[in-house]
Amino acid sequence: MLSFLPDYAPYVEAGFTALKAVPEYYWYVVAAVVIDTFGFRSMVRYLLEFFSFKLKGK
Repeated sequence: MLSFLPDYAPYVEAGFTALKAVPEYYWYVVAAVVIDTFGFRSMVRYLLEFFSFKLKGK
């Protein structure tokens, strides 16, 4: 929303530039924290099992 306000557009652009510099492993850590915080562990476990069996051809 702030990107549509001319005074705040440089701040938004600087934020996205900073996010591009974040290492890839950091995003995996953030995803793990979100999954754990919101209790999506069982859903992720189910999806991993589903796709692993699908790839194995069972």
